[in-house]
Amino acid sequence: MLRFMVVCPSCSSKISTRFCPECGAEAEVKRIDRNYIFQEVRAVFLNFERGFFYTVKELAFRPGNLVRQFLYGDRRKLYKPISFVVISSILYSLISHYLGHNIVSVKKNDNVSVIFVWITENYAYSNLLEILFLALTLNWFFKKQGYNYYENIIALSYFTGFSMLIGIVFVIFDSIVKTPMVDVIFPLIAIAYAIYALAHFYRQHSFMTYLKLLVAYVSGFLLFALSAVLLGKVLEAFKISL
Repeated sequence: MLRFMVVCPSCSSKISTRFCPECGAEAEVKRIDRNYIFQEVRAVFLNFERGFFYTVKELAFRPGNLVRQFLYGDRRKLYKPISFVVISSILYSLISHYLGHNIVSVKKNDNVSVIFVWITENYAYSNLLEILFLALTLNWFFKKQGYNYYENIIALSYFTGFSMLIGIVFVIFDSIVKTPMVDVIFPLIAIAYAIYALAHFYRQHSFMTYLKLLVAYVSGFLLFALSAVLLGKVLEAFKISL
C-alpha cells in the first residue's frame, strides 16, 4: 500500500496500491538512470546469447528438428527466424565490409545492374525477398509434405541465416588466404547446406528428394533474379533511373 493516493500514469485512475487495479500499471514510474541502462543492455545481451547461439548449434547439427520445434513445440529457447536471418545477414555484411571483401564489380549504370548491386550490398533485405521466392518454389515441388507457404518461409529464414554465418567463416578465410575461389566455393556450400537442411526438415533423404530440392532451390533463385531484371526493365521503360 502507498501512504497517499496517486494518479495512475497509464489510465489516470486514483490509486493507493503499488499496482493499478484498473489497468495493472505500476503506480510509480522509476526514473531512467545508469542502473536501468545497464540492466537493459545486460538483458538484451543475455537473451541474444542464449537464444542465438543455441539456435546456431541446433542448425548445425539438427536443422530439421529445430524448425519443427519452432512450428509445433516450445519456441522459448529459439531465436526468432526473421530476426535470425536479418542479424546473420547484417553480421556478414559488416564483417565483409570491414575485411574489404567485395564481390561487386559491376560498372554499368543501368537499372538492372544497380538492382543487383543493391542485392549484394544489402543482404539483410535481399535475403528476405529471396526467401519469398524460394518458399514459393518449395511449395510447388513439395506440396505433399503438408507445410504451407509461411512455414516454408520459417524454415528458409533459419537455413539462410545459418548460411550467412557459414559465409562469415569463408570471408575471414579469404582475408587470410586471398583466393578468388572463396567466392565460388561459398555459394556452393551455402546451397548444399540449404538442401541438406530442407531434406532433414522434410524427413526425406532419397536421391530424388535431393534432386528435387536442388531444382526447387535453383528455380526460386532464378525466379528472384528474373523479377529483379523485370523490375529494372519496367523502370527503364517508364524512364525511371535508380
